[in-house]
Amino acid sequence: TVTVASAAQGATVTFENYVFNNGNGVDQFNITIDAGNFPVGTSFQLYKSDGVTPLIDTNGDGIPDTGDVAADPNQPYKIVVKAQLPKNAVDQAADFSSTMKAASVFDSNQFNIVTNVLKDIRASTVDITNGGLIGVGSASTNGGAPFTIKTVAAGAVATFVLEVKNTSLVPVAVADTYSLGAFNDAAGTVTFAKAGWSVAFFEDAGTACSALGAQVSDTGNINGGDTKKYCARVTTAAGEVPGNTDVYFQVKSSLTGASDIKLDRVTIAASNKLSLTPNGVQQVFPGGIAVYPHTLKNVGNVSETVSLSKTDSNTAGFSSTIYVDANNNGALDSSDPLYSSALTIP
Repeated sequence: TVTVASAAQGATVTFENYVFNNGNGVDQFNITIDAGNFPVGTSFQLYKSDGVTPLIDTNGDGIPDTGDVAADPNQPYKIVVKAQLPKNAVDQAADFSSTMKAASVFDSNQFNIVTNVLKDIRASTVDITNGGLIGVGSASTNGGAPFTIKTVAAGAVATFVLEVKNTSLVPVAVADTYSLGAFNDAAGTVTFAKAGWSVAFFEDAGTACSALGAQVSDTGNINGGDTKKYCARVTTAAGEVPGNTDVYFQVKSSLTGASDIKLDRVTIAASNKLSLTPNGVQQVFPGGIAVYPHTLKNVGNVSETVSLSKTDSNTAGFSSTIYVDANNNGALDSSDPLYSSALTIP
């Protein structure tokens, strides 16, 4: 039995097997592989002792063979077996076992088998952070609290720095590609959606997203142990009321199934802003009345309670009164009341 302790998903596992000619003359040996319980999709290749030159059929029977092997126990023929694991391979309770059979070309009843064993397939892992390492499955390691909070005005853009690291163990780790996604839930099952909001991902072309590169939907290949940086731009809705909106950012490989998710938050800041228009100039005959319509708007994002006041100047013989346009028709009607107390404007 030849044993390899562990390999990563999608890795190539190498076994060194030896064929001994225990007969009394030169012989050739056909080599065949039984995949055993290796993951479905595993491919096996046979190479000569250098591990580079493929083992070929030298005698025309359609089966790769050793060629001539002397009957000398001190000169075995080395064969390198390479098992290419599928990237979606997962570990199992039992060892993975395959056999290589060497059979004499001159007498097929003379054969021997060696067992090649892989004891463990290490799962690929990935970590998504706002910088540094916070660990796989990070959405649950922060007690459900967001890792990063961005406070912006309604309609503005909140930009989050995202770092994606292929944390699969080196040197056996293989390169992996991860999709970038935004979700409403920690399980990553409900795509982020909120009226007037949108999320887009970009390559980080500056420092901490000071400049944006190309818009992307996945990371492209990231080698084991390597990190790439991206920018998640969350565009908020104009007129959004103050409050918190949570966004779960996820990376996930369709090849190996490796995934990680983290929680960030966008806080819409309160904006107190009023608009009173217009200024007006009128002419009237002595004893006449001039009516100045004004429009008072709440152009912020929180309800406002407003008190109105007036300052008269150069007004000898003049008087002024404020009315509330109850029906909002822009004209002074007999039903419009005198202003008497503060107004609440949503």
